[in-house]
Amino acid sequence: MPANKQKRNTSGLIPFRPGQSGNPGGRPKKLPITDALRRILSRRIPAKDPRTAIGEDLVAFALIRKAVKGDLRAIAEIADRTEGKATERHEWSGPDGGPIPFELPGTREEVERRIQELLAKGKPRK
Repeated sequence: MPANKQKRNTSGLIPFRPGQSGNPGGRPKKLPITDALRRILSRRIPAKDPRTAIGEDLVAFALIRKAVKGDLRAIAEIADRTEGKATERHEWSGPDGGPIPFELPGTREEVERRIQELLAKGKPRK
């Protein structure tokens, strides 16, 4: 055993079950500008003077200053970062809002045979 490695006690350890993660939430995302915006916007009077701010606070103060002056892009950026982007809804439909019509080429049996052929081609070689 190398000198720099210590022997660990591994008794009592249980391996993860298949499909189970040891860190289900994953690494937390770092959002320094969003965090600074939330921190600054949550205060009634900012504790820091914008002239002495550094890093992400400086960016947040600049963005807030533009938003207060009426810059719609700055307002949208603050809203997107603090509340999340609005989701767009897309609806696909056929004539008169009904289902989208389509036809399969050939008979059902021909389609199923072709699917099986394609699936067989896609299998990895060992």
